[in-house]
Amino acid sequence: MSKKIVAIGGGENGRIKSDGTYYPYETKQIDIEIINITGKKYPHFLFLGHSQNDINSEENYLVGLGMSNCCAIEIIDNKYRLLTEDASNYNIESYGIKTYWKNNKYIEKYIDKSDTFKCLEDLLTKG
Repeated sequence: MSKKIVAIGGGENGRIKSDGTYYPYETKQIDIEIINITGKKYPHFLFLGHSQNDINSEENYLVGLGMSNCCAIEIIDNKYRLLTEDASNYNIESYGIKTYWKNNKYIEKYIDKSDTFKCLEDLLTKG
């Protein structure tokens, strides 16, 4: 049995505005793909909303992963791939980012966009 984790960034999901109109449904393709990944018609899921954290420069912090709006990371067993959608509504390109502290410097690296699964250990390693 494979272990599957899909972490997503943000994006509008067609929610209702206060004036009764709807925001665009930007995450539709990612939502469909996430459901397809499970192989189930009604999968169980966990939703974690936006969060903020205070980071200091201690070397013992692990690698952090961040997803922009309209971006998701799919993890199956020991491999991952980045899933992205058009985020032009936010005037950005969707992206995933890897962050960590090394030699008292805060490092940010963009995660390569690819349909090919890559080694998860490489993603979670500083460097």
